[in-house]
Amino acid sequence: HLQKLGLNAVLIEGDELTSGTTWHSAGLLWQLAGMAGQMDTDIEFVQYTRELVSETLPAEIDGEWAGWVNQGAIFACSRRERQISHNRTRLLAQAMFGIEAHDLSPSEAQKVHPLMRVDDLHSAVYVPGDGTIDPSALVRAYARAAKQRGAKIFEHTRATAVHRQDGRVVGVATTAGDIVTSAVVNCAGAWSRKVASLAGVACPLLAYKHAYVVTEPIPGLKGLPSIRDYDAAVYMKVAGESFHIGGYELDPVRLQTADGFDIDDDAAYTLFDLDYDVFGVHLEAHIHRVPAIESAGIASTVNGPESFTPDHRPLMGEAPDLRGFFFGCGLNSAGILYSGGFGRELASWVATGRTSQDVFGFDVRRFHPECVRSASWLEERSHETYANQSIIPWAHDQPLAGRNARTSPFHDDLVAAGCVHVESHGFERPGWFEASAAPVKAYDWMGAYGHTAHASHGYHDAIAKVCSYKIHHEWEAEHRACRDAVAVFDTSAFGKLIVDGPDAAAAMEWMCSNVVAKPAGATTYTTLCNAAGTVEADLTVSALDDGTFYVCTAGATATRDLAHLRNGLADAKLDAAVRDVSGDVGILSVQGPHSRALLERLAP
Repeated sequence: HLQKLGLNAVLIEGDELTSGTTWHSAGLLWQLAGMAGQMDTDIEFVQYTRELVSETLPAEIDGEWAGWVNQGAIFACSRRERQISHNRTRLLAQAMFGIEAHDLSPSEAQKVHPLMRVDDLHSAVYVPGDGTIDPSALVRAYARAAKQRGAKIFEHTRATAVHRQDGRVVGVATTAGDIVTSAVVNCAGAWSRKVASLAGVACPLLAYKHAYVVTEPIPGLKGLPSIRDYDAAVYMKVAGESFHIGGYELDPVRLQTADGFDIDDDAAYTLFDLDYDVFGVHLEAHIHRVPAIESAGIASTVNGPESFTPDHRPLMGEAPDLRGFFFGCGLNSAGILYSGGFGRELASWVATGRTSQDVFGFDVRRFHPECVRSASWLEERSHETYANQSIIPWAHDQPLAGRNARTSPFHDDLVAAGCVHVESHGFERPGWFEASAAPVKAYDWMGAYGHTAHASHGYHDAIAKVCSYKIHHEWEAEHRACRDAVAVFDTSAFGKLIVDGPDAAAAMEWMCSNVVAKPAGATTYTTLCNAAGTVEADLTVSALDDGTFYVCTAGATATRDLAHLRNGLADAKLDAAVRDVSGDVGILSVQGPHSRALLERLAP
């Protein structure tokens, strides 16, 4: 994709192509990527991958096979809630992308997959266009197509340093010599933290052991669709006459800490012994869904390193603190699945500074730097999201790991008053008040919270009350005070930026679509745009009395907006600087019919 956009791409591979985590990938392609709570961008990425591997790549490399096997997939729904969730994704995929998908009764599902147990199912979703991809064949096809367009690939070559100057990448040192470049993309998988450290950049992912088992041949299996059972957190890939069976453990084994590297650089093809105490819960679930697995022998086991991020979403895009250093990693064992669409958008970002799709859910800047640099936050969050990979994506669900990383000056007083906080961008934001509310506890996945953590803290019940439009009696006083009298909100979670310097006014006029250089005290709502004229952010800018500007932006996008402003000011070559004061300043918002009367008593 970089070559297609006219760039000169060089791939530095520490070992050889397909090494690392690629060679032991299961290579499953599920078109309904949204089954795990993701959205339309994910489905489009996978659709593009399928088109690329089944049609485009073979055509570009003289008909050579790119690894695609179309065999279909079936998704088991053993709970009513799962059935609703799956069908929501199925309908979205059909309406937006024309994907063929069928809602089946248990008896219909058994006709599609005679070996599958269905007596405990509510329904199943069948996608005949799903399939599998041979990872080695796909990588060879990508490499051949890239070379045909002029790309260079150097195997058995290590990067030893990333050269930087004035906040930008200017080159890479390798064991084969230096490369002068303005853009580096970190695609090192489970080794990505080490590559990022060469550039002095933090990388929000950790490596875990991730395993699957290959069964001996099972009579009658050949030609049947693969199976995914999210309620049991397992999958069963059909490979010839055998199953590749795996899943996501509730207590995964981490291979590295947030402040150290425990994966050997020479471990390109390393596998670990399978811990049946950890993997055993999967075997039970597999046997339950397909009883024939119990009588099949185990041909081999695969237990290798995989990288997982704090929210089980990939890492894409430019680092917030180093121009030209891009992330293309953290794909959470779905690298083959996403590779086409992910590669296309990442290449566009490198070449043009923007993407054609909404990729905020992939943008590495969705995490706050304080959280990324916190070992406990990274370890807790990546652990929780690994274990929760297959949960039903409830609306407004909240993490329990990595809490209280960033708090406002009013946090403790609010907790004492019964406030239940919700989290965004690592910041604890007031959600609602409840007389019996308990503060968020220290993370203990296998202990106090158990394995149903998301239902244990009251979020689900509270949201259900809100969604049913029944105002809980404990919240009625809040509601009426805000509507009829006066209320005070802690809005400290907003991003708070200061722009100053001799050219601050000119800089803000350059960056903002609205006129913001106004008399001191004026606040202006405006957008920030990119070079294409499309909107990057919407926020407010307040002019202060000394030629300084205070920018208040959405809390969830504060790191992204800060990076956009910094980059824009640097490109404009104006004498102005932007700094983040979000952790130094609290905000109280006074609202309601009596707000003016209250403030008149307190302020001149």
